[in-house]
Amino acid sequence: MTLLLALVVRSTLAALVALLAWATLRRRAAAFRHWVLVAGIASSAIVVPLSFLLPQWGGLPSPSRLLVSWGAPDEEKPIIATTQTDGPATSRSGSPEGRPYLQSRRSVLTQRVPTLSQAVAGVWLLGAAGSLCLLVLRLWRLSRLTASAKPIVDGPWRDLADGFAVRYGISRSIDLRRTNTPNIVATWGIARPRVLIPAGAGQWSESWIRVVLSHELAHVQRCDWAFQIVAETIRATLWLNPLVWVLCSRMRRESECACDDMVVRAGLQPDTYASHLVDIARACRDGRTLLPVLSVAGSSTLEGRITMLLKPNQDRRLPSRRAVSLLLVGMLAFGSAVASVRVFAQITTGKLTGHVYDTSGAVLPAVEVVLEDAQQTKWPTMTDSSGQFEFTPVGSGRYTLSAKLPGFRSLIDQFELKDTRDWDRLVTLQVGELEENVTVTAQRPSPRPAAAQAGTTEPVRVGGNIKPPVKIVNVPPVYPASMRDAGLEGTVPMDALIALDGTVSSVRVLSAQVHPEFARAAENAVRQWRFSQTLLNGVPVEVRMAVSVHFGLTQ
Repeated sequence: MTLLLALVVRSTLAALVALLAWATLRRRAAAFRHWVLVAGIASSAIVVPLSFLLPQWGGLPSPSRLLVSWGAPDEEKPIIATTQTDGPATSRSGSPEGRPYLQSRRSVLTQRVPTLSQAVAGVWLLGAAGSLCLLVLRLWRLSRLTASAKPIVDGPWRDLADGFAVRYGISRSIDLRRTNTPNIVATWGIARPRVLIPAGAGQWSESWIRVVLSHELAHVQRCDWAFQIVAETIRATLWLNPLVWVLCSRMRRESECACDDMVVRAGLQPDTYASHLVDIARACRDGRTLLPVLSVAGSSTLEGRITMLLKPNQDRRLPSRRAVSLLLVGMLAFGSAVASVRVFAQITTGKLTGHVYDTSGAVLPAVEVVLEDAQQTKWPTMTDSSGQFEFTPVGSGRYTLSAKLPGFRSLIDQFELKDTRDWDRLVTLQVGELEENVTVTAQRPSPRPAAAQAGTTEPVRVGGNIKPPVKIVNVPPVYPASMRDAGLEGTVPMDALIALDGTVSSVRVLSAQVHPEFARAAENAVRQWRFSQTLLNGVPVEVRMAVSVHFGLTQ
């Protein structure tokens, strides 16, 4: 829902700027105002794909982010709950009874029940699919109506249409057709423009024919139908945005007014032209149609057009190409800027909770848990007796959660909070690794090697329910005589696995840059070591151990 809301806000902002620009340019020519609305619709549409392609910056933080940024009191910052009334039931050994079952049941339920964001996205997709299907249906009906209409190949309609095409500089062939309906006067088509006239248009006077053809071919010269179809496609896709609907409606009206201005610039008086428009609309009965066409007699725009025609000192000039180019570039640049701005850094806030377990399923109390946000602000806390931690309030966004307990491997988890279920975390810590550092020294040039004393294991602090192993048999490595006589030194890094019974079951040398004599001596010694069992909640477990054996010479 966060992404969908951000897209709606961005497209609304672009549409709002275009409408404000259109409102402030009421004294400019209709053709220029039409381009302003075209640029606004393009800007509203382009923010959607650019929101996924451009990097995001800035944004309006949520209240929780403002509290942290401005140094809110400690009680308002994320804290850990000290009591938990509905925590999981635990057995005497510390294992949560029924926790895996409850966790799996909740996961199944969250997968089956759609979230609010999924529901809203589904409604938007259904609405967009329905609107697009309706647009396709209207285009199909228009093509069927055109196919059933009779082509006009001669007579006054054909002669005047060819004359206006030459006057407007239209090189495309104009398909002129008479329909079987009494109320269709419209233009559509791109590569092959089609002008549809009503069934009774054969009885019209020459003045009416001139008015209709001069207006409809003005649409062809301006490519208004292409702009209108693109706008209706965008409106069908962004149907949740009411300002896009307003932009499309205003754009249709301005295209009609721009064609009216072209007719007036051709020499027809505004009052005479307005009178003809009213008569033609009356003759066509009801010029309203559900077809995606541009009509000279459309009743939905007629009143406003008459007002603009009779308005004194109205600007009817064509905008320059430079002005139109600057307008389009400016609006598209504004749309790109809007698409790259993060609308909300955090929109949703909630209580981030979770439980920490070991590999046997037992809860781990006294685990140090640290939450870090994208600005590297950290909030530390400890798990309670039931292994639960809690941070509140926490807003949506990207975070890093780290958990640390002696005897276990430290965990670092990077995640993003978006849906409601993301605020409940489950953390499992793995048994940690041991580390042995052994130094073997020998005097030079002593004829007899001095065996180095074996190093001792760094004591491991016991944490949680883990009992670390203790070395009970220690065999020190022996400095190879050949290496000592050659004056060579080296370090052997190894990875060893302590089995369930405390024996060293496997040893692996980690570096290929170690001399085989050193590696063999270190490996033979480590394989003979013995440890006590490593117990996790009373159960023996295997433990990995990092071993480094240093062979050095002394004077």
